[in-house]
Amino acid sequence: FNLSHPEIVFNIHKGYIEAGCDVIQTNTFTGNRILLEKHGLADKTYEINKTGAQLAKKAAGNMAYVAASIGPTGMLFEPFGELTFDKAFEVYKEQVLAVAEGGADVINFETFTDILEMKAAFLAAKEHTDLPIICSMAFEKNGRTLMGTDPVSCARILKNLGADLVGANCSFGPSHMVDIIKKMA
Repeated sequence: FNLSHPEIVFNIHKGYIEAGCDVIQTNTFTGNRILLEKHGLADKTYEINKTGAQLAKKAAGNMAYVAASIGPTGMLFEPFGELTFDKAFEVYKEQVLAVAEGGADVINFETFTDILEMKAAFLAAKEHTDLPIICSMAFEKNGRTLMGTDPVSCARILKNLGADLVGANCSFGPSHMVDIIKKMA
């Protein structure tokens, strides 16, 4: 949609600005090469992400910040799946370079369920951009990520890596997340 219908994406961003948002997110959450490959768009990964950031930046002007929304690959790490740390790092490197070039003000890694994948994404951003980095994990009803990491461990790992902001999202609603956020704090 960033490439085929940029006016629609721009107008959605503009609507958020007109509503008074201080931060808007790019239309790039599932814009990594692995997920785009499933739709025959892997060769357009950089362009989709750069354009996504440019559209948000154009809409934001000097009225709001642009957070580059970057989500997980949807793959499991070895030995449970086929994703390696090096492959994940390269996938995220491509995406963060594109959104940075497109004008994003901050990188927002969100809805990650594997702390190792978050680490690969974070290190790719830290090594290849100077942008602030948000790391937001998703938790199951048992209070742990899908891969079993508890909120305290997530917060400690991400803080020690140097994340600028650590949080949680998409975790069965606000009432479920209150306890998780208290533990992270």
